[in-house]
Amino acid sequence: MVSNPVISPETNPDRCPVIYGLTKRRAEIAGEIENLHSRMEKLRYDCANIDAVLVQFGVDDPETAIRRKRAGAAGVFHTKELPRRIMEHLKANPDGYHSRDLAAAIIADKGWDALDSRFHAAVTDKVGRSLDRLRKQGRATSVGERSDMVWKQVT
Repeated sequence: MVSNPVISPETNPDRCPVIYGLTKRRAEIAGEIENLHSRMEKLRYDCANIDAVLVQFGVDDPETAIRRKRAGAAGVFHTKELPRRIMEHLKANPDGYHSRDLAAAIIADKGWDALDSRFHAAVTDKVGRSLDRLRKQGRATSVGERSDMVWKQVT
């Protein structure tokens, strides 16, 4: 086994910059998760209170009567995550994908609600724009008419 001078058993973990950086980042992420959980609890509490008031005003079962509003697809992908995911799918399927099928596969990968048609349309639009950029970069190509376009990876 080759010894790494930066990370070695003899090195004090508190002084190793790699271990220090990783533990610091992990602590930040754990704190962010904790904050998100408390924010979710507050939002659920607020939603339950609003539902109670709606019931008082005669709305039967507000949870099913009022459709959830999902924000658009802005900010749901990290930098360069979408093109990377698109290229992974195109590489895995040499026969190609329609942009809507590619969006559905990415939504499934991320574990998002596949039945939210507005969100699906927003992600499909985002995938289409990303595919256009990938075509300009020479990394993807399309075959067919606009409504029935199949996208493939350039080999």
